[in-house]
Amino acid sequence: MKKRLNGFTLAEVLLSLAIIGVIAALTIPGLFSRFSNAHTGSTLARTVEQIELGCRKIIETANMEYTQNGDTPTDTLGGISLDDIPHATTDKSGTDSFAEAIEDVAPSYWAISELDLTDTESTAIGTDSNTYDGSTQSAYAEDISKAKKYKFAKIPANVYIVNACDSATDDDLSEPDFVIAKLFIDVDGYDKGKSAFGKDLFAFELLNNGRVVPYGKDSYTTDCKEGYVKDGYACAARVMADGWKVNY
Repeated sequence: MKKRLNGFTLAEVLLSLAIIGVIAALTIPGLFSRFSNAHTGSTLARTVEQIELGCRKIIETANMEYTQNGDTPTDTLGGISLDDIPHATTDKSGTDSFAEAIEDVAPSYWAISELDLTDTESTAIGTDSNTYDGSTQSAYAEDISKAKKYKFAKIPANVYIVNACDSATDDDLSEPDFVIAKLFIDVDGYDKGKSAFGKDLFAFELLNNGRVVPYGKDSYTTDCKEGYVKDGYACAARVMADGWKVNY
């Protein structure tokens, strides 16, 4: 009678590899999804934080000038004269408020540079912007196609800024919660293919007091919740409400 050698048979090895493969197939997608979601939440948080910090710096800089000149300080972006902000361009003749020239002033304070896009590409980013389930949202796509597009220096996110103050009045510009601009934050960057609201594209508003607030704050509890996304446009509020975590 032959004595069996220690070790594994070919069948046992193949069976073990098959089991490992099944386990990997079941666990790796989940791990990747959790990593991707964590990246999305942290990138959004850092981008919003940098935008709000830049707004505070703008107001503080202008108020230093006002204090030195004996003028009344302001606590809103719309209450600032462009002449009191270093690096502000003057190519918008007749414009006196920061609100009307946000795209010109913001890059200097937010450490962002304008993306080098052709007209065709600028339009494509709008038409390729979809909802969480992949359906097109043409109204928001039109906003993005008209936006100025910027790349943050130290954050892997692109920001599309749409000036919302073309018809602002003096009364509007004195209200802290008046919307200065619409902000669309693309956490994957421009060159990652189609964008989808709630996955890699998130919508916010920049208020006159320098705060950034998300779209969907009145509807995220029903439109973007765990296990069910009705409208990816509302997911910016969901992520912020969950402490900058993607839980849907």
